[in-house]
Amino acid sequence: MYVFYEDDGSFKAGNILSETDASLQVESESGKRSKIKRANTLFNFASPDPATLMTQAAATAETLTCSSCGNARRKRSSTPPPWPPTISATPPRPSNKPRC
Repeated sequence: MYVFYEDDGSFKAGNILSETDASLQVESESGKRSKIKRANTLFNFASPDPATLMTQAAATAETLTCSSCGNARRKRSSTPPPWPPTISATPPRPSNKPRC
């Protein structure tokens, strides 16, 4: 049995080695074992294997658009944001546009 879960702000999938009421012991494709809280799991699945699921999910995510504004999913930039961040003397004006 496999599990799809959130860890450190990213989604991951792995093989369930053991589980309790509150947590799971999971092994990733690389062989790394992690203890995750059950609250961080999204769903369990039997097939496909975790690597295939993640590949299919990434391909599907590239095709998504926002239903409220129509913007296509933005690819993450490989360059980090500038540091230190620039601070404006005047706060930004609120917008009535939905946030994506």
